[in-house]
Amino acid sequence: MSNRDRKQELRAIRDAEARALAVAKLRHPHEHISYPGVGMPLVQLLKAPSFQKTVAWELRELENSVALFRSESQHADQYQLVGHVRLSFDPLALTEFVGSLRHLSLQVFPTVASFGIADGTRLEACFDVGFGTTFRACWIEGHAPAEWQELDRLITSMMARFEDPSTIETPLMA
Repeated sequence: MSNRDRKQELRAIRDAEARALAVAKLRHPHEHISYPGVGMPLVQLLKAPSFQKTVAWELRELENSVALFRSESQHADQYQLVGHVRLSFDPLALTEFVGSLRHLSLQVFPTVASFGIADGTRLEACFDVGFGTTFRACWIEGHAPAEWQELDRLITSMMARFEDPSTIETPLMA
């Protein structure tokens, strides 16, 4: 085995170890997961229903395409995430979704109803638009501010596709 081959083998081992550590670590959803080969974050969608597990989907720029990853909480009513499984999903559909989001214009301080919701499903959408530049919107499912209705429609329709087993093929990596 040549020195070059040996270095590549050692790098692959280190990369696999770094990935295993990152994926196993319990993390807050606002903390970006990072390991060799994971790509750059574009969009994170989070669904946190009361009394159920929290699920996060990440769209990442990877190898000149958009890839989909999924993480979830270990227990119901837990906001912390673990895991990071790459899913097989149509990259063109993901790219079109990101394009639709890029053309939205959102009011930062929308009009909100003067009531609270104790039990419901919290939705979040985080957009990574550049180094250190992020926008995160959070609302309760079915109660998005009027000014965010288009965002809510795009996010909930894509989440429904992500949750539909017929649209997801097999995980590409455990």
